[in-house]
Amino acid sequence: MKKFHSDIRGFTLMELLVYMSIVTIATLIFMSFAVDVTTSAGKSRRLRELQDNARLLISRVTQDIRTADDVAVAGSELRVTKSGVTTRYFLDSGAVKYDDGVGSPLASLSTDSVNISQWDWQKTATSVSVALTVQEKTSASSPQQVELSSTIVPRKLLF
Repeated sequence: MKKFHSDIRGFTLMELLVYMSIVTIATLIFMSFAVDVTTSAGKSRRLRELQDNARLLISRVTQDIRTADDVAVAGSELRVTKSGVTTRYFLDSGAVKYDDGVGSPLASLSTDSVNISQWDWQKTATSVSVALTVQEKTSASSPQQVELSSTIVPRKLLF
């Protein structure tokens, strides 16, 4: 007769099933966390790009207005005259275009991944105000957007 050894080592089927269940649950939790982190990082990157575009537009225009001899607003077009040269900023197909007034080709001040949906100017006797809305170009049902407004006083009026 054969004897069964009581010191046989190994795992039972039940132990393997419990182990596999625990590993599967841990893997699902980790993957869910990784997907959330990746999604959040993508949203943050896109929002930062929108904010960078809005800040670039406002800072570029602010610099020109502050040093301008004359500022004119015609609808969504801004004309800044400095030392006899008129620079135009205007909205064209969702991008802000820049014409330096010296014959250079038109340049876009916003990147191709954003859409400028609002570019409104108001001029008073002492200041120029802008309202700007920048949206991401995406196929998502609710694209992110950044709204920014600023009031600029030309230095010529300060002194």
